[in-house]
Amino acid sequence: MEFTSTTNSSNQDSFTIRTMQDDLLHPQEPKHIESIQPEKSSAAEPSSKTTSPAPTPVYQKEPISEIPNPFDANPAPISNPSTSPKTNIVEITPEEDAFADNQKSPAFKLVMAIIVILIASIVALGGYYFWISTHAAKPAPAVVAPAPAENVVATPQPEPEPVTTIAPPTEKYSADKPNFMVLDLTMLSADDIKNSIGKVISELSEKNSSMPYEFTVVDANNNPIAFPIFATAIKLNLSPALLKTLSDDFSLFVYNDAGNMHLGASISIAKADLFKTEMSKQEKTLPVDLSPMFLQTKPEITTGLFKDGSYGTYKTRYLNLNTQGTLSIDYATINNNLFIGTSKMTLRSILDKKQVANTSASAATTDTNTKNVANQTTKTPASTTSNIPAAK
Repeated sequence: MEFTSTTNSSNQDSFTIRTMQDDLLHPQEPKHIESIQPEKSSAAEPSSKTTSPAPTPVYQKEPISEIPNPFDANPAPISNPSTSPKTNIVEITPEEDAFADNQKSPAFKLVMAIIVILIASIVALGGYYFWISTHAAKPAPAVVAPAPAENVVATPQPEPEPVTTIAPPTEKYSADKPNFMVLDLTMLSADDIKNSIGKVISELSEKNSSMPYEFTVVDANNNPIAFPIFATAIKLNLSPALLKTLSDDFSLFVYNDAGNMHLGASISIAKADLFKTEMSKQEKTLPVDLSPMFLQTKPEITTGLFKDGSYGTYKTRYLNLNTQGTLSIDYATINNNLFIGTSKMTLRSILDKKQVANTSASAATTDTNTKNVANQTTKTPASTTSNIPAAK
């Protein structure tokens, strides 16, 4: 009985009563229970003695502060739980608890997976760019073809040089086709007209052409000038009766006769039956009447009788105006055209030029007629009479 009372008194000292008020006053203090291990005997009992039963473990609880008396005038101070010492206590804050819960959520796992994939992609792209930059700078290894059995050295063929065609300079005047001589008769006097013609003759004096240069005289608007108007403007002293037998169409010719420049003309005849009579009358004063065509050269002989001459099949009339025979008036009437030259060779060169043109035109006409007419006998082309110069 005495042992029992001792045990009860020790138990009463070890246990304290904890009420709800204590829990409300100390909500953040974690509860812990300390276990008390059974004490070992300092000396082992001999095996001969009977083993006593192990003592019942006693759990020591945290002492609970005494509840103050609410009716006490001097209540005991309540200790601050935050200042009370803590030993071996691990506190878990609400933020850490929420982070742990977020780690377990599917959204967190998905975000982490996307971040990992992005990091892996960036690393892969960086490695690929590095590989491209390092390998692109290196030239590709040259592929060496196997050497042939026999080394044949091919002789390089020179590349053909491009043929450069140098176009001949365009001539201001054509010896084959008619040229245009612009004369503004409303602004030019007779002397101005002769000076304009003299400039053209001076330019052609440097050319050694066996054919005369033909010119169509036009006004400032490129309209052909009629011969009666031109004759009046340059002061050719031809009778009105003779001018009426001539038409408006005419051409001027410039010819280099062995260094001596001469002028000629071809005029269409409008009234052939009256022309011969009027021309015979004009021969008496013709050297003076045609003096503007001599340009700067003055004839030594101004009067005389015209003589008959010939050039091939053509009949001519002429009058020498100097003893050397380098200046004269030669004219011929062929196919209703009057041809005049200020020297014998000037007239002949004009006739040759017109003969070639007429022969080409006749050949073209004959060829056209032959093609258009079918199942007809082939015609023999007309023979061309050679131009054999004849003495005057």
